[in-house]
Amino acid sequence: MTTIADILQGAIDAAFEIQGIDATYTPVAGSPLAIKVIPSEEDELVDVPGISSRIQTETNLFEVRASEVTAPAKSDSLVVSGASYTVASKSHKDARKLIWRLDVRPL
Repeated sequence: MTTIADILQGAIDAAFEIQGIDATYTPVAGSPLAIKVIPSEEDELVDVPGISSRIQTETNLFEVRASEVTAPAKSDSLVVSGASYTVASKSHKDARKLIWRLDVRPL
């Protein structure tokens, strides 16, 4: 019997196959993994200490399937289209726990 979780995972897999970019994810203590990522470059508003202003900064975010990367961690590395990144902070899963959103910085 097909469950809702199976249907959702199938939809996510299809989205990554259509929109995803080939990448290599390497945990600090592990072997490289061939995965697909979906880039998501969002701007972030950052408070500036001492003044009542905010600065808009560009962030580098990649979405990865939890089925491919089970436990991303700070300092793991990601190579996408020849560009190298490091995971900059704790990663967050979506509400259904199917997708990780990785905040990365260029190396």
